[in-house]
Amino acid sequence: MSSLFLLAVTGAAVLWDIRTGKVPNFLIAAGLGTASWFRLTELGIFGFWRFLGGSALPLLLLAVLFYFRMLGAGDIKLFCVIGGFLGTERVFICMALSFLMGAVISLVLLIKRRIFKARVLYFFAYIGKLYQTGKYSPYRGKAREAEFCFTLPVFFSVLLCVGGVY
Repeated sequence: MSSLFLLAVTGAAVLWDIRTGKVPNFLIAAGLGTASWFRLTELGIFGFWRFLGGSALPLLLLAVLFYFRMLGAGDIKLFCVIGGFLGTERVFICMALSFLMGAVISLVLLIKRRIFKARVLYFFAYIGKLYQTGKYSPYRGKAREAEFCFTLPVFFSVLLCVGGVY
């Protein structure tokens, strides 16, 4: 039953992200509340600790990507919801698969949009500027052609989990 709720939350997040470019906080709050309730009723206090660990892991691992604006807050919060449902080990695998699928999607889009070379040069220029000045600036500029809804590979990763692949 908890798998259906997880699919519903992540599926709704994809739709919202595609329509508005954001994952709404009420959806995150509903997901976290539902995950904590499922874990508490299924496993008692141990389940609640599992919920907390699974929800905290994405924050700890992905904070650096948010700091450099390489990943949105909604994506990280969605991983926190997923972690609440799945626990630490499975959310880690979910994140790894999401990034792997996201990398494949990115590569396809960069080649299709014919901006692969420009994005590689932008990346190296960004690293060079960071090294020379020692000052941080957001990685994402105004160029939106290089972006896509990351919630989509996240959803596919959750589908693989619920389907029993991992």
